[in-house]
Amino acid sequence: MKLIIILDTSGSMNASAPIPGSTESTDLTVIDLAKHAIKTLGRCMQIIGAPGCLELHTFSSDVKIT
Repeated sequence: MKLIIILDTSGSMNASAPIPGSTESTDLTVIDLAKHAIKTLGRCMQIIGAPGCLELHTFSSDVKIT
């Protein structure tokens, strides 16, 4: 299994992360939440024995393969 993640790193990802169903805000940005999710997936894939199967591509105005 290979997991490919395409992550938007444009300025709009620096917006405050919303709390679903709430008018409150957090100190986290949308990109903070996305990074945390990707790191968590990476750790999970290491645990199940598939550490090299995660591919990350970022884009703002151009795509970068990392």
